[in-house]
Amino acid sequence: MNRFTPLFDLILVTSVVLAIAYLLGVFGPALDERDSASAIDAQSQAQREYRRELAEAKMCREMHGESLVRHTADGETVCVPRGYIRHKSQLASNP
Repeated sequence: MNRFTPLFDLILVTSVVLAIAYLLGVFGPALDERDSASAIDAQSQAQREYRRELAEAKMCREMHGESLVRHTADGETVCVPRGYIRHKSQLASNP
């Protein structure tokens, strides 16, 4: 048996860890920038959709009072007044 094997293994593992750390230090920021740009875009899109939904709900409340907001297949906003919802559910529960 070779008595230098544990030392050689330690040197090998240390050099591999240092090489990985170096590569992440060099290329890591570029990876973060690409991921952060897509994350920022996704976050901006989600905020736009949320604001649009809030505006649509406010519009429906102003027009019909308490109401439900739905969208057609074409993407149009449809306000369903609460009285219509209550009436429809009563019809469904009382055949």
